[in-house]
Amino acid sequence: MPNLGPQEGSNQVKVLLLTRAAAAQIQGGPGLTVQLLLKKHRRISPKAFTLSAVFCDQVALYYESVAPSIAISIARTGWLLSMQNAIKRRLPGSFRAATAFIFSILRFVFHFERATRGKQPAHALYHAHDFVAAYIGSRRHRHRFSLVLTVHDKGGWVREALLQNPIYRGTFIEKVMRHIEASAVQRANVVVFTSHGSLALFEGEHPGLLLSKDVRVVYTGIDTEELDSVPENNEVLPKYDVGQSTADVLCVGTLVKDKGVDTLIEAISLLPEDQRSRPSCLVVGRGHLKEELSSLIENKGLQDRVRLLGFLSRQEFLQLMRSATIFVLPSRVSVFDYILLEAGALGLPIITTAVGGNLEMFDQDSALLVPPDDPQALASAIARLLSDEALRQRLGQNAYHRIRSRFSLEAMFNAYAAIYQEIASRPEP
Repeated sequence: MPNLGPQEGSNQVKVLLLTRAAAAQIQGGPGLTVQLLLKKHRRISPKAFTLSAVFCDQVALYYESVAPSIAISIARTGWLLSMQNAIKRRLPGSFRAATAFIFSILRFVFHFERATRGKQPAHALYHAHDFVAAYIGSRRHRHRFSLVLTVHDKGGWVREALLQNPIYRGTFIEKVMRHIEASAVQRANVVVFTSHGSLALFEGEHPGLLLSKDVRVVYTGIDTEELDSVPENNEVLPKYDVGQSTADVLCVGTLVKDKGVDTLIEAISLLPEDQRSRPSCLVVGRGHLKEELSSLIENKGLQDRVRLLGFLSRQEFLQLMRSATIFVLPSRVSVFDYILLEAGALGLPIITTAVGGNLEMFDQDSALLVPPDDPQALASAIARLLSDEALRQRLGQNAYHRIRSRFSLEAMFNAYAAIYQEIASRPEP
């Protein structure tokens, strides 16, 4: 292992954050975590280490440069985006996701090479937030730098991609993905999970892969300053052709099986007769199940009560959350959903499932926890919460205090800082 202590006359550890996320479209997960670490680092003085980052569509040396860097980097890879769009137009819909994935890797490699060549400062440590970035970083400089890998996926990257889109299962693509995932873990000096539930999922999918590895759990922290600065805005829904200015039931999540949006639709159809005309259920997110969920809404006769809004900007869905009555996320599998942290930190009464990271985030006093894949239990919880204002206030207040006190951005940043410094202090073998 290389000496990761002070280099080139500097007493600072140099850390390069890596993620294949597109910085211009960050909603959560790896990209948002990287942004949060950069943001917190900017506020710290003096700094024990330097922190910079490479995104799929961005090279950012400091947090202040994030916004302009997005525009500059997208412009520099405009030819790649044009090529990607030209190829996608000629392919069947089922292959378009794979095309976007391949080109996102090319754009990441372009920026990674730019960040680590020539006069760019040498970085003592790579902190990757997805398996592809970890693999590329470790292959490029495997004998020069140590690697921290944070796993944000449900059971790992292969499970997330293959189980959500089974078209690739059993193919050559699966074999390549599994090789990348296993190699990234094996080469990492420290493997971090965002919850104990996430760690358990990964071990179930990859028995034995973590043996002898240095494994940690670091909870994602909430940026309360951002949430507190979100203004109320009643014009978001009319902009999307939704008559009302708020939502009785709000769900924000990718339209994939794990999020359980189909369970939510079934639950709305099972509400008691006296409540069926009340709830406006709005779902924010996109994914490959959009057509299937739209058909389910139509079959249940819920077109007037359940709306799939698709993608909203981060500012828009945060504004929508501020005015919602209750927040529901009926996940079948949960790692540690940042959107639930945000809902809790905003004081929303929450209904979610008693699985994985949800059980580490909430207790029975801060959310209504129901079994996964149980529309009747979910319907009963929705009916109960909509009809009991005192319960909504109590759950919202408890969630507000619990999330803000237990899952702070400072706690996450300090945990990672301790890992960086620990690795930097290790002697050469």
